[in-house]
Amino acid sequence: RFLLPALFSCLSECTSTKATAAKRAHESGIASYCLAALASKSPATRNYAFGCLDLIGTYAKSSEAQEDPQFRGRKAFCLLIDGVRGGAAAKRGGFEDGVVPQFPCLAARVASAVCEALQDPNHPGYAASHQYVLRRSKLRPWQDAPLLKEALRMPDTCKVPSFVAFTPSEKLQKKTRRWAMALLIEGCRDDESGRLLRDAHALPLLMAHYDALRTGGYDPVEGKLTFLGEVPPGAKRLLDEPAYKLRRAVKDVRQASNDALKLLDALLTTKPARRSLFHQNGLTSWARIHLSHQKFDDEGKNYEWCARLIKWMAILYDSQVKHERVLEDAPLFFVDLDRGVRGMMDCLCDADLARVGYERPKFRAERKAPLDTLGILDGSVEDPNKRMSASERLRMEARDVWSEDELEYPEVPAKRDLDGVEASIKRGRAEAKRRKELQAQDRSDTESTASDASENNDAKVECFARADELLLVDYFCQHARPPSTDGTAAGLLLNKIEPKDAYFYVFGMDGSEKVSGFDDAVLALYLTQRMRVHPVPDIGDVLLKDTDWSQSPVLKGIYDSMRHDATTEAAKAADLALDNQDLRAVVVFIVETLVLNEAVARSCLGRRALVAACRFLSSYAQTVDGRVWRFTEQAQRVAKLRAATGPGCGRFGVSRSGDASKYGSLVEARLAGDQNGSRRGAAFVCDELLAAALSDFTCAEWPDDGAVLD
Repeated sequence: RFLLPALFSCLSECTSTKATAAKRAHESGIASYCLAALASKSPATRNYAFGCLDLIGTYAKSSEAQEDPQFRGRKAFCLLIDGVRGGAAAKRGGFEDGVVPQFPCLAARVASAVCEALQDPNHPGYAASHQYVLRRSKLRPWQDAPLLKEALRMPDTCKVPSFVAFTPSEKLQKKTRRWAMALLIEGCRDDESGRLLRDAHALPLLMAHYDALRTGGYDPVEGKLTFLGEVPPGAKRLLDEPAYKLRRAVKDVRQASNDALKLLDALLTTKPARRSLFHQNGLTSWARIHLSHQKFDDEGKNYEWCARLIKWMAILYDSQVKHERVLEDAPLFFVDLDRGVRGMMDCLCDADLARVGYERPKFRAERKAPLDTLGILDGSVEDPNKRMSASERLRMEARDVWSEDELEYPEVPAKRDLDGVEASIKRGRAEAKRRKELQAQDRSDTESTASDASENNDAKVECFARADELLLVDYFCQHARPPSTDGTAAGLLLNKIEPKDAYFYVFGMDGSEKVSGFDDAVLALYLTQRMRVHPVPDIGDVLLKDTDWSQSPVLKGIYDSMRHDATTEAAKAADLALDNQDLRAVVVFIVETLVLNEAVARSCLGRRALVAACRFLSSYAQTVDGRVWRFTEQAQRVAKLRAATGPGCGRFGVSRSGDASKYGSLVEARLAGDQNGSRRGAAFVCDELLAAALSDFTCAEWPDDGAVLD
């Protein structure tokens, strides 16, 4: 409000010193500041900034400025100002009511940085800035995404480059790429910038570039590059290079990958990019696949990468479910949501390892000990491969990247030549020790899978915090699911969690140790909606077995076709008994957490926890096990709690604590309405659900239904 009007006033009075005014405005950063101000939401700010640029451009093209040899980059600077002015004038509907149109943040940020880079020939973006201003006489801020070629090294077509195309070999090109990528990350702050990158096909290429970069890995122990498939053509030349060049390439790849992920983070803050990433580019499926390829916890799981992927999934699901046409544009939205959440839980709990029951074999075969060549030659040490058959050797070479044939063994020398062999081996060991010391000095450039224990624990805690946020997003998304009576795919295709999987998520394999770091209240809230409970046997099945309806030839044929032998029936009965046992344990966990836990009752999830638990118990009461649960000590505690606290177990009509921020910004916005109170009659709805779960009591020591449930 003060700086731009003051600048405009000062520039208006510099009619006698036009060259000096334009030069100082360019060198001091005033022109860059005015270019950045074109993205302001204030019309007055944009008008003053455009007025300053108009004066600066006029002064820079004056005869005095043309004769000034100290005005470096004047021609390119004039082209930039003219391009910005021409682009604003070419905007359809621009300058309506005398107001300068608002530029996209991306275009304004790039124009400001280009103006700064034109001053110094040693600037990493000097050449790219000249190409930018010479590309067109009039810039198109609302049509072109600037510096994509320099930032992503992408051609005009949607072709994924080779391994090293994203990491240029020249030092200046690397700096230029990082400079351009930083501008894209900083400039992607509004929906218009996200639309520019979406229309330029940058979203799928970012995902493809990341996958192309991470296909291979550098092994610091062997000092070699390893790949999961065929070696990319661009990386073949690196296989014969020294180790320091490999470390440099790995560092460049890591920087490029991190920049691509940061740009995706920035894009997810814009509405057009979120919609495109979900509907057109399939970021949720891409993230789920990357989660499924994560290592197990004992092998070094990358919790920081998992937290980023889970955060992206939560943002996309939360933003798209609010759209009024979500089920028209994505009929299988809830199927994808279910697969994404289950994939996340299986990844963090190592469910695949638990279900399979054995440890996954490692990619590289482990060696027992280094070969002692002198000992083998002397005969004091037995050759470990001496007793290996030809088939065993082939299997070992198929498992191991480096076969034993690649190890060069010297020919067996005579006894008098052993001194020379020993001396050469000692020299080799000394050289290897020297190389190891040199590599230790450059250890910061290596890609190490091991990290500091405290940092790993912090990343794990953050990862499970994002997982809790995704579980709560799934809980809120289920409220938008249409009923199954509508006959739509969204209402019918619902994969319930089996009791054994729910037991594993809560208690682990044998119940002795909890395998996950999920919040108990969030996990219980999720299981109330998604866990499968066994229904009461169908009355038709009873009639088919015990009444005269079984005499019908048609019904009897159907019944006989469904029968199995005694062994199969016994196995099914044993599995069902185990499922019922797991289900009872999970039900106890849900009730203890959501109903009887005082900390949860006072939290921001207190009301929703009680409603979800009552709804779950009313459904569970219709099963055989649910009827048995009514006579347990836990059910008695629930009834006494209701009698002591009143309608709704005392959770309605009082303010909730505002601790929703620990579950993330998405959940905090969802729970903001809960701080103002609940809907009228919510407590009595919970009482009605409790009545369905606690009815038919026969114990004399329990209070009667009228006193307990009003």
